[in-house]
Order: sequence, then structure tokens, then C-alpha cells
Amino acid sequence: MRAVPAHAVLTVGRLAQVRVDSSQLAPSTRHGTPDPPAATVTVAPLVTLAFDEAEALCGRSMALDVRRDPKRSVPLPSAQPKTPFEYYDLGRSHLRAGRLDEAAGAFERTLEERPRDFWSTFYLGLCHFRLGRLHDAIADFRVCITLEPKAAVCHYDLGRTREALGQIDEAARDYTRALAHDPKLIAAQLNRGVIAHQRGRFDDAIADFDEALRQRPDRATRGLLHYNKALALKAQGHRVEALADAEASLQLGHQGAKALRDDLRLTPR
Repeated sequence: MRAVPAHAVLTVGRLAQVRVDSSQLAPSTRHGTPDPPAATVTVAPLVTLAFDEAEALCGRSMALDVRRDPKRSVPLPSAQPKTPFEYYDLGRSHLRAGRLDEAAGAFERTLEERPRDFWSTFYLGLCHFRLGRLHDAIADFRVCITLEPKAAVCHYDLGRTREALGQIDEAARDYTRALAHDPKLIAAQLNRGVIAHQRGRFDDAIADFDEALRQRPDRATRGLLHYNKALALKAQGHRVEALADAEASLQLGHQGAKALRDDLRLTPR
């Protein structure tokens, strides 16, 4: 299973700050002030299921048939969902609309009858994460991993939830497990690099950022990676190399890169 990362939302705050879809740390930098923490992105991977794949989980739904083809005259069997799939489909609808409590309730109804349903458990975990019910989210993602041990995105989501709880070393291990199952999961590579930076393992951080850059991510993510790499190089005293990455980040439009570049230009080499 591959993650389908959403675009990151730039915010200022701590790594443990829980956002609806993503959390980034990118405070401004001024000459003469301490270096900012490395920026991070935690992406909520909303995996979209085709209708046929979803139906294979819970069975055929007349309500879904009507939604597929609005011109059909077949009436909805009931305004109230009855089957596990109808509750699952309702949960997906609530989740897309941002109605997290209602979505969680619908997924829980599906799980009452299908307690080993992977996707309902996965989406329930996302709801719990976004609602700030982090311990519940951890339980959900651990169930998902039991059902699908090689699901890289579940190891990633478990890691970002633990990171939000301040369980940093455990989160790093989860990111490593995610990458073992999907070496191209850029969000896990980036977040693990940020943790290595925080722990003072700058070579490991730079290696993660470089590997993520080799995956050719989108423009915004490339800017974020170059920014983080510049911070790690600066911490090592490699100011010339750091300046090059800060310049690359600025060209890619990353917020905060200009202040970092200006600081590197003013600092004696």
C-alpha cells in the first residue's frame, strides 16, 4: 500500500502540534538569533478507494448504486444506513466534509459488525488523530499493522501520532519501519531526518534529506528538504554548503529560506 500524500500546510509551532492535515515547523530566522528547529511535514495520507474495492469489503449497496449513477430512478432503501458498507460509505462522506466526530461514529458502527475491517480501522485512526485523541489513534494504527504488517502508511501514521505525544525515539523507529516497507515514502524520510537533526545526528539527517530529494518530490517538498539540509550543514559548520542549500530552498519558494540565506551570508565563514 502506498501513501497518497496531501499538500502540506505551513504553520509555526512545535513538532507536537496536531493539525487537521499536516504540521510544519518553519519559524523565521534573524541574524544573531539561535538557529530555528528543522522544519517537518506530517502528512495525513487519505487513500481513496474505488467503489468496487470498497464493496469487496462490506458487500453490495443499493444506496451506492444510486450515488454512482444519479440518473437512476432506484430510490434509496432508507435514509438510515443499515449495512456495514453503508456506514463505511457514510463515514467516508463525513470525513471528506471534515465532520470528524460523525465520521468516527460511522466507522465505529462498521467495526461493530466487521471488527477486523482494515479500512474502517485506518480511517477511524485518522479521525482520532485529527480530533486529538492520540492514544485512540495509536490503538487503531496498531490494529491496522496487525492486519497488514507491511502497510507502510500505517507505520508512518503510528510514528507521527507518537511524535505528537512526544515519543520521539519510538516515532523514529516507526518511520524506519515505514521506509523498510516503502523506501519512497518521502514524509517518513523527512520526519526521520528531522528527528536525527534534533538528536544532533547531523550526518544521518543529511542522508535522509538527500535520499528524499533523490525521489524527486514536488516543488514545495524540495524546498523544505533543502531548507532542513541547510540547517544541518550550518550546525556542522559547513556554511558554504549550507548557503547553497538555502539558496536552492529560496528559489523553490520555501518560507524562511530568505532569512536563513541572509544569515549565512552575514556570518563569517
